[in-house]
Amino acid sequence: MVSLKAVATVLNGDRSSNYPSKNDFLDYGEPFINAGHLQNGTIDYTNMDYISSEKLNSLSGARIQSGDILLCLRGSLGKYAVVSKSGGAPASSIAVIRADAKVMNPNFLAHVVSSSIFQKQIEIENNGSSQPNLSASSVENFLIPYPDVIEQERIATALSDMDELIASLEKLISKKKAIKQGTMQELLTGKRRLPGFSGEWKPYLYMDICSLINGRAYSQPELLNEGKYKVLRLGNLFTNEKWYYSDLELSEKQYCDTGDLIYAWSATFGPYIWEKERVIYHYHIWKVICSELINKQFLYDTTDDYIIYSSPILLNDEETNLRIRQTYDGAITVEGAWDGIGNNGISSRNIVKIGTGDTIIPVYYSYDWDDEEDVYYGEEYDVEGKLRVDYSLLLEGEYLYSFCIDDIYGDYYMTDPVAFYVDADGEVMFGY
Repeated sequence: MVSLKAVATVLNGDRSSNYPSKNDFLDYGEPFINAGHLQNGTIDYTNMDYISSEKLNSLSGARIQSGDILLCLRGSLGKYAVVSKSGGAPASSIAVIRADAKVMNPNFLAHVVSSSIFQKQIEIENNGSSQPNLSASSVENFLIPYPDVIEQERIATALSDMDELIASLEKLISKKKAIKQGTMQELLTGKRRLPGFSGEWKPYLYMDICSLINGRAYSQPELLNEGKYKVLRLGNLFTNEKWYYSDLELSEKQYCDTGDLIYAWSATFGPYIWEKERVIYHYHIWKVICSELINKQFLYDTTDDYIIYSSPILLNDEETNLRIRQTYDGAITVEGAWDGIGNNGISSRNIVKIGTGDTIIPVYYSYDWDDEEDVYYGEEYDVEGKLRVDYSLLLEGEYLYSFCIDDIYGDYYMTDPVAFYVDADGEVMFGY
């Protein structure tokens, strides 16, 4: 093992008064690479920030060369990318690791940086800090394996061959998924029939082929930290691993068993086949009971795989919500205007189409420490043609993050706010 600085140079990005601001970014020019551009070990130029050659020449930091390894020093520690073409400069949150080709194979070093050997040293150096942060001087003291150059090259070639095999298999899987999606569309709509089947499909209303049973609404005292049954809430279907429990003995219809079809109908929408042990499902989740006229798996497959988001707006001066659909392949569309969930806890079934001539004004709600609510209105948009939803980074500054939780009784609750900071590169740092 040798220190990184014995076989490579670690360089910083610019940190002077000439550091580019948002006004310096152009549609083309010299790449100015930040942590957001490092994706899966490569540099994503799709939404690259560019600066002029004059601005680049005014910067005092490193210049990027082919074969360099870019390493994130703040926020997303350990995130890295291998440079495939020379040009441009790194942001201040990025370190440039440049191998000495006489003693260190650049491809071998890239595999070392991605390995647990290197990543564990990042964790130790950060020491569990709530504000992830490294320095170039600490990184250059990391210890790395050091076989002779010929063996480095052989190892790098073997690992790169495996990466290429994995990439080709992932492409094949993606292709098969696309083929399946197209086949599903044809088979599930009757446009294409399997051998031995013919004739028109008989149309049914949803209520004629299945019934929906809503989950039980729990009060907070009824939710236990331990008990006989887990209580399945919306968050448990996604990212929340915290479970509440109940000792209540309910009617059979209020339990969800392995293989049951359920449907999330509030905030996030979509069908799920429950694959775990018996639970009690909470309010905002339906259990779908299929009749003998419909196959459960067929019904699940014919229900679109998507997530619904809503954002408050004024549509032609009327209060409502923008209803946004995001499919699991990342496609985003605006479905229209939706009135949301009423005071009776029932979701509105009516979606109003938005088109040319309509006027949209975004609405933003804020809450202060005394629980006072303020409403702010954004810029007015005159709709022309199809609406498009774009992502953008938060502006540099300090923020507070909190959840507003509405219950079925019309009350709302604010979680304790968490402070975070967004730097000039769009990196988010909590507990700064």
